[in-house]
Amino acid sequence: MPAGGEQLLTLTLDLSSAFGTGRQADEAAFSVELVPIVANGPSYQGWKVHGTVRKPIVFMPQTLRINNADGHSEEPMIVSVRSQVPLNNYTADAQKRLFSAIEILPDNQSPNKYRMSVQVSDPLPIGEHYTEIVLTTRSPSGQTVAGQLPVILTVSEPVLVSPKEVSFGAVGRDMPHHETILLRALNGDRSFRVIKVLDTDSARATVSTGDGFASSHSVIIEAVYNTLGNHAGSIEIVTEDASNRQFRATVPVRAYVVETDQ
Repeated sequence: MPAGGEQLLTLTLDLSSAFGTGRQADEAAFSVELVPIVANGPSYQGWKVHGTVRKPIVFMPQTLRINNADGHSEEPMIVSVRSQVPLNNYTADAQKRLFSAIEILPDNQSPNKYRMSVQVSDPLPIGEHYTEIVLTTRSPSGQTVAGQLPVILTVSEPVLVSPKEVSFGAVGRDMPHHETILLRALNGDRSFRVIKVLDTDSARATVSTGDGFASSHSVIIEAVYNTLGNHAGSIEIVTEDASNRQFRATVPVRAYVVETDQ
């Protein structure tokens, strides 16, 4: 640019990293200094460009925690969504084995607010699952805009088993040993029945509380070992609730068999 001349400059700011890594805030401040450098000339103070950048899609809560009591579908969870761009056309990506339906519903009171309905799958795998829901749309200018909602899904066993493992320790050969396993419904108002008990090795199991529906049942294990050494088997218990939903619990049974004194 010649001395005394003018030239139009275009300033492009990449604000994609303004939030850094792992930041939960919805907004982040930015500041950029522009200082012209003239060869063999004086120094200039320059200009400062500063402002605030907002996430294009914000979820509330910022992390969705779902506690499922028995591994089966419940009422949909509702998440508030605030978007800087319209969500007329969107895609919601999530693990299909965990979620059966995700739907965006407009909030009639505010044009940039929505409600996201999240329906979990049925049945759900028992355990704690860390996943996310990715909501993607396009801005009016055609740019891809996405937001990620972390999800922690905890699925509990519908029937609590105590003890979870039976260890007889050192036992004598051909001597009977007994242990009682208590089955209890996680929710006290949900009854169930024991429909099948499968045993292995030298352990046999019987249900002492009958085959009717109740909030708790007892299974008695009787073990008689006729060979020496380590024994490792299991008892598999199959329960069913009033809605014909089944649950399987496997209880390991261990013992070390020694020769008894004659």
